[in-house]
Amino acid sequence: MYRATRDLILSPSNEYFYASASLSGLGSPHTPQRYVWPLAHMVEALTLPEGDSIAAARQAALLGQLLKLQCGNRLMHESVSVDDLSQCTRPVFEW
Repeated sequence: MYRATRDLILSPSNEYFYASASLSGLGSPHTPQRYVWPLAHMVEALTLPEGDSIAAARQAALLGQLLKLQCGNRLMHESVSVDDLSQCTRPVFEW
């Protein structure tokens, strides 16, 4: 049940899953459409199964994407546009 739920949430079947050529991930009803949460990337990376080479590759890809989610100022923001990585919400949400 856990795996099926995770697979559904992290797929285009979820209305809050957004993707472009350079970025994909989860957004929410609380942020603009086509904006993803860096925090969701972190949770996905931290909850992948250990000892699985496919999971390790996915984790590395997620960490690489996190580096793209800084909106040019080296800080993480609430959400980032999958279509324009320089567009963020709540710049004072930085961490």
